[in-house]
Amino acid sequence: METRPSPDEMVQLAVHDAIAARIGCGPITAAEMDAPMRARLRFDATGQITKWRGSDERWHDAAELFRQPKGSRRKSEQERQDEL
Repeated sequence: METRPSPDEMVQLAVHDAIAARIGCGPITAAEMDAPMRARLRFDATGQITKWRGSDERWHDAAELFRQPKGSRRKSEQERQDEL
């Protein structure tokens, strides 16, 4: 399974935003990362992530996808159902 946004991707974007907002030097604290991380996510009433803002500054749908072998095309839903 592949989750978009990945945790590493969200941390990278939040760190970039936290550094841009800082004035001083030193390590970034968890509190400094919390606000930029939340600003890049939209949640529904149940607390699930529904959209996230990527490095292209556009909002994308959160998704769980099946990982595909490298170099292969993604299978359609019908092809996946036929395999079962």
